[in-house]
Amino acid sequence: LPDFDFDWSNSGDSLVYNIYDFTDGTNNNKSYLVKYDCSDKQLIANKSSSVEWRYGTRIIMNKPLTSEVTRIVAVNSVTFSEEAVYRNIIGGWFNVAKVETNEVIFGDDYGIKKFYLSSPEAAPIILNNVTSILDIHLSPNGQKIVGTGNGSDIGKEIRIMNLDGTNLKQLR
Repeated sequence: LPDFDFDWSNSGDSLVYNIYDFTDGTNNNKSYLVKYDCSDKQLIANKSSSVEWRYGTRIIMNKPLTSEVTRIVAVNSVTFSEEAVYRNIIGGWFNVAKVETNEVIFGDDYGIKKFYLSSPEAAPIILNNVTSILDIHLSPNGQKIVGTGNGSDIGKEIRIMNLDGTNLKQLR
């Protein structure tokens, strides 16, 4: 997988991106917000990963505290404060489904699931148990998932499937 991930704001005028840095085994990851013309770069979080945007002012990311391995939060893109903590969500590879909804699709070691930004205490909803696709991205109509292969195929294969896990195909 790449050493960074990124996403557009819902208005298209800004980007959020994360740079992965595990120098000496320490989490030195950083997330930034920047205007599309590369102006006004601002640090919004340390020790973060898997940034996704596209619903209002909330940016979803993995932002663990010192004692935690994973902690999924929604950060306000204006104030950079945490607005919600999703304690029942463990995973990565987030993809905010559509601009007009608060549904987040994500992958973990057990398959593809979803949760709602408006329900931080709810358990995730299982969509399928496919684990052979990582770094997922949802199609504009919300019916297909594209991503990279898993295991030794990470970054070498492109795979596509239906949201329910059927019709898994290798594109590359």
